[in-house]
Amino acid sequence: MPRSCPGLTNRSRPLPGRRVGLHFPPVVRGDRNSSSEKVCRHGRSLTERYLCRRALNQAIRGGVVRRTVMVLMFLGYACAVIGVTVFPIAPHPESYYGGEPWWTMLHYIPFLVDAPSFILNILMFVPFGVLVPLLRPRADSYRRLFGLAAAASAGIELVQLIVMLTLGSRRTVDVNDLIANTAGALAGLLVLRLAIPHRKHRQRLGVSPARVD
Repeated sequence: MPRSCPGLTNRSRPLPGRRVGLHFPPVVRGDRNSSSEKVCRHGRSLTERYLCRRALNQAIRGGVVRRTVMVLMFLGYACAVIGVTVFPIAPHPESYYGGEPWWTMLHYIPFLVDAPSFILNILMFVPFGVLVPLLRPRADSYRRLFGLAAAASAGIELVQLIVMLTLGSRRTVDVNDLIANTAGALAGLLVLRLAIPHRKHRQRLGVSPARVD
């Protein structure tokens, strides 16, 4: 029995005079030192090596295309979030606000917020919980995604505070935004897991084959 060839299915036509057990490996790598590459280089016939190499190259190209599309989607999403939360910046002098101190824009009491605003902040971070675990498999856990989402939301609130103190463009710095954004990211991961239950399938969907372990 010849050794199995990554990247080909059992439905592939067997070579004359022998039965070939061919299957997709759990992981397809793109580097020269990987097991997939070694099997392709040391196949028992030229036909087997050619088919194996062709399937491997197709898998690598498909993974690169998928990852590129998801990276572009994430960059577009990030730009949209920044545009909504930071811009437009409208500088005003302190006299414009009638002597109202800047710290009145700091809201630090949890859950003291309008329901529509809270729901919109949840929805804004749902794509974060979907795209980040696909691009970074280590974030495919509620604990790690919680930390990433909280850090991203806190970064937005910090930028809003800096812009308010330096340029006078006042936006509310609200702890409820942090809570809602983090909850939205966790909801996004829940949606992703319901749509794609198997972890390996989620990894194959978003990660370049050259980087999957």
